[in-house]
Amino acid sequence: MKRDGRGGFILVSTLTALLVLAGLVAAVTYLTRTAVVGAAAARENLVIDALLQSGVELAGYELFSLRQPPHVVNGQRIRLNDGAITLFATSEAGKIDLNGAPPELLAALWESIGAPGMRPETFAARVIDYRDADDEVSDNGGAELPQYAAAGPLKRPANAPFETVDELQNVLEVTVDQVRRLAPLLTVHNPGGKIAALEASPMVLRVIPGGARAFEALQALRARQQAPGDGGEDEMQRLLGDAAKFVTTETESKAVAVRVEVERGDARRTLDVILTASRAPEALYFVTDRIARPTQ
Repeated sequence: MKRDGRGGFILVSTLTALLVLAGLVAAVTYLTRTAVVGAAAARENLVIDALLQSGVELAGYELFSLRQPPHVVNGQRIRLNDGAITLFATSEAGKIDLNGAPPELLAALWESIGAPGMRPETFAARVIDYRDADDEVSDNGGAELPQYAAAGPLKRPANAPFETVDELQNVLEVTVDQVRRLAPLLTVHNPGGKIAALEASPMVLRVIPGGARAFEALQALRARQQAPGDGGEDEMQRLLGDAAKFVTTETESKAVAVRVEVERGDARRTLDVILTASRAPEALYFVTDRIARPTQ
């Protein structure tokens, strides 16, 4: 009996259809798994973002509502169900302000790293010429537009206040590496210019003209910061002599550098912010200079 040849054709078609369907199922399964993994990763990022923001808000509340000094907040660690938060806080008032520092302090700052490439007085003059609004060249080797133009096309004086510490690298003959070495001592959030002695690091205190000899006196004053009574400025003047004109015993921080570190499982992420006290009644503080660091 003769068989119909179409039977084999139907079988091949069926197998082809099954293969196509199997491929579609595999593709859908892969996409589903990818979507699940992506959703899980997105959730992890959202949780870490929430922890970072919670750390910023906690630091802001303690600093500007409870009025805790930065050294009390510094090193605080909070464990939550979703992860751990560690806070680090340093007062910007304990640093040298690029816009507020007088020439003597700027010169001492440059001398603290060995005065590479120019005299301390020249560095101070160039910083002042960079930040002031006029076009008059300061004594001791200052620099305005003609001096910058003669050196090349890459740098120009802003004739305006520094907006960031990194902007110091735009000053004539100041290098990126030199700015990196100076950065821990510097800020643009202490416009009054005087250094809060009780919040300053030993590195900053030793930069102050005469500060090396007065370091022990400053440490003694720091140890008595909780003591009651007035006359702190008078006592500081007596202890420090000429160095006192560069510092203050004011302890209320108007701007604080806060670092929030979050740990969640194997993930680590860091957020650096500057919290600045608000003058508006509807807000405690403002967040500036927000720098998020990648997950490790």
